[in-house]
Amino acid sequence: MKYAIAGPYCDVNFGDYAMLPNNLAAFPQPPAVIFSFDDGFLRRMLRDYDLAPDAQIVHVEVAQEAADLSPNLPLTPIELIRHIGNIDHLRAIVSGLDVVVVNGGGYMNDLWARPHRMRRLLAILAPAVVAVEQGKTIHFTANGFGPFSESAEMFASLFARMHSASFTCRDALGSPSWLRRIGVAENSIYLAPDDLLLVERDLACRPSRLNIPTSKDYLVVETYRPVQELEINMKSLLALQDSIGAEVVLLPMNRAHGGEDQAEALSRILPNSHLYPISSEGYLPVEDALHLISGARLTVTDRYHGLVAALGLSAPVVSIIRPVRGSLDYYYRKNAGALEWRLAPGSYTETDFIALEWANVPSNKNELDLLVQRQTQSYAASVQHFDRTRVARMNMVERIFAA
Repeated sequence: MKYAIAGPYCDVNFGDYAMLPNNLAAFPQPPAVIFSFDDGFLRRMLRDYDLAPDAQIVHVEVAQEAADLSPNLPLTPIELIRHIGNIDHLRAIVSGLDVVVVNGGGYMNDLWARPHRMRRLLAILAPAVVAVEQGKTIHFTANGFGPFSESAEMFASLFARMHSASFTCRDALGSPSWLRRIGVAENSIYLAPDDLLLVERDLACRPSRLNIPTSKDYLVVETYRPVQELEINMKSLLALQDSIGAEVVLLPMNRAHGGEDQAEALSRILPNSHLYPISSEGYLPVEDALHLISGARLTVTDRYHGLVAALGLSAPVVSIIRPVRGSLDYYYRKNAGALEWRLAPGSYTETDFIALEWANVPSNKNELDLLVQRQTQSYAASVQHFDRTRVARMNMVERIFAA
């Protein structure tokens, strides 16, 4: 089978790119083509992981005017792809393929249909639109779908013609229902865990690239909240650090204001802290993130994929969800959906893993010890459940490569 892959992995954001090497390690054969909207970063990452050395990188050219498109309009595929500058080249490339795989993530929603992300959304979906034209098969790996409000008609128009597509949802809490609302057929909807929850052995066994000095006890902290909020949010964490005498590893999962700036600011707030030097690599290598999270006394993170990485490692973690456009629903569904895949029903309490505020982080040794004990028990009670989750991911891979 000759296939191509498209997705958000060109963004220097751990939650977007880390899934690509994990999927490539899981797939029984490498892709013939990898579609891109940032060739420089993509080539660097692929070279580092050496998982698709012969794949052709095809850049999807999206006109600047695409940022002016309004998701409030019922935009049709024809209107969207006219903003693809090299559409004839894409058609020629797709004509030589059997399947287009759309990598997992959380970008099929109102947020990505807004002007500042519309060009990237089109770059990701254009190969699938072309595949529809040519009658090719399309497979979405584990994605979060929705919420669709102002963008509902646009996504309905895009997905309505994908009759041979499989839409795999990474949560059962909202994604399937959103797909049904916009007209996706029930027999096209599947469930599988997030593309990074089960890390492939080839990736998990890679040695860490950087040696971050830590004592036996350390905390991992990741946030991309506005810098001006950090000091008031750190009171519980400061108290915890003082109570257990732990060092802190500040682990940015994106550059600049996506986490790097916040980590630098926290290095001046949290004593005895180590700032992970993301600028030296240009991004956070998956193996470094896994190494640091797996050894931490506790990881406290704003990012969904910080939680996902910790869950896959059976590591102590608190994920602090944040409102999007005034609602916590978007991040709650993602986080709670990951917990459902990792932990057996009745074995855990959501509030042990998901917090609404930084003030909910344990503030002393006793609170931390009790939290870690409860989480450890939840992991231990969920061995068979996690085995079934592994089977669900294997089924997704087999479905893609059935031909």
